[in-house]
Amino acid sequence: MKKLILLIIIMVYITGCEKDKQHEKFFDTENLSLLDLANIDGFWDDDEIIDTSYNMEMSFESHSGSLKGINLYSEKKLVWISVFTTRDMAIDAMESRINNVAAMIQEGTSDVINGRWWFSTPNAVFVNKWNTIIEVVIFDANNEEVKDTLYSTANELAKRVDNLSK
Repeated sequence: MKKLILLIIIMVYITGCEKDKQHEKFFDTENLSLLDLANIDGFWDDDEIIDTSYNMEMSFESHSGSLKGINLYSEKKLVWISVFTTRDMAIDAMESRINNVAAMIQEGTSDVINGRWWFSTPNAVFVNKWNTIIEVVIFDANNEEVKDTLYSTANELAKRVDNLSK
C-alpha cells in the first residue's frame, strides 16, 4: 500500500513538472514571418486586396517589454501579432491598453477561445498565447455576424504561435 501511495505521489509530481514546462514556452520574433498571416482559412476573402508588406511594427510598441510585431491588413480586416519578453509583460500590455483606450474591451469568459482572451464589441478579439498578444479585427462589422470568424481565426493564430514556440 505504501508503495502504491509513493507511486501516485511521484506520478502527480512528474505530471505537475510537465505542466510547468509547458508554461515556459517562448515565441521568438525570428518566427514572425513563419506565421503565414496571408493564408488563414476562412478569414481573408478571395477578392480581398491584402497589404502583404508585413509591417513590422507593434500594436503595443510603447509598452515596456515589447520586442517586435507583425501585422497584415486589408480594407476590411486586420491581424496583428505583438511579441513581448514574457507572458506577464504581454498580459500587462493588454491590461494597460484596456485601461487607456476609449473602446470597451472585456475579458472573454467562455472557452470558445483557448487561453486568456478579450473582445471589443462589435468586431475585435485579442488572445494571449505565451509571450504574444494576437489581435484579430473585422472593421465595420456586427459582432453577431463575425464572431465565429473572429474566434476561429484567433484560435488558428494561437495554435500557430504555440507550434512555433519553444
